[in-house]
Amino acid sequence: MPVGSTVSYTDIAIQVRSPKSVRAVAGACAAKKLAVAIPCHRAVRLDGSLSGYRWGIGINRELLKREADAATNKLRCAIFGIESHRASIFLDFVTLHRDYIRDVGHYK
Repeated sequence: MPVGSTVSYTDIAIQVRSPKSVRAVAGACAAKKLAVAIPCHRAVRLDGSLSGYRWGIGINRELLKREADAATNKLRCAIFGIESHRASIFLDFVTLHRDYIRDVGHYK
């Protein structure tokens, strides 16, 4: 599962050639002990909704949001031709700017 994307439990079951094992896939994701090393937080219901993440839906949502933000920022760096060692400074600026606008609504 690529960073910043999701896949359904059904899709995973089909990929492992056991399309009737959707519940087993969901159970395996729920039982794993490593939060991010195995990206089960990217597995969702067939309708795209979140469900049953071991550390809670809020954490699941935040992980997916951060990954989507990182993927978007990585693309921005590529578009603007920013070198990789400078990318983190740029990303910090973008994040700071976004948070400021979200909290204040405008620049004074």
